[in-house]
Amino acid sequence: MSHILCARFQLLDTASAAQLALTERGVPNDHIAIFYVTPPGQHAEFPIGGDRAESPEPEDLDGSHKGSVTAPEEVVNGKGKDVDPEEVRFRAAGIMLAVACDAIVSDATADMLRLLVELGGFDFEQSEGTIQNGDWPDFDPLSLPRALPAELDALCVHHQANRPGPLMAEA
Repeated sequence: MSHILCARFQLLDTASAAQLALTERGVPNDHIAIFYVTPPGQHAEFPIGGDRAESPEPEDLDGSHKGSVTAPEEVVNGKGKDVDPEEVRFRAAGIMLAVACDAIVSDATADMLRLLVELGGFDFEQSEGTIQNGDWPDFDPLSLPRALPAELDALCVHHQANRPGPLMAEA
């Protein structure tokens, strides 16, 4: 099992360019996975469709829970200790690039993060799992996104504040 650094991208072409840039800097291609995360409720976890045994309450369809609904298992069993069960957010849909790394907090990971930010990555998160042959077979789309450690998150905020957003043109 590896530490995994994840970023969302607006376009598959942009994620593919980031993958190429990572491989040019020595990251093995089979340690990188690019895939599409479907919107909550469309992960097809059940034979008849959907991804939960029960539908969310109508007021919770925006992907958040405001304390009136039982917190997800990740919060209850301690896996999401830094998650406030009063304001749980689910992973947004989109193109995801995931790269296996030796450690989340390291110079190499910080360099990868800077590169992904510069190439248009956003909604960064950390995870654990196995990426093999460019596939992440144990990825769970229903798991709560885990924020990056503060020292890495600060890199994202600093770099993203100094560049246009993914849909903004250069001045």
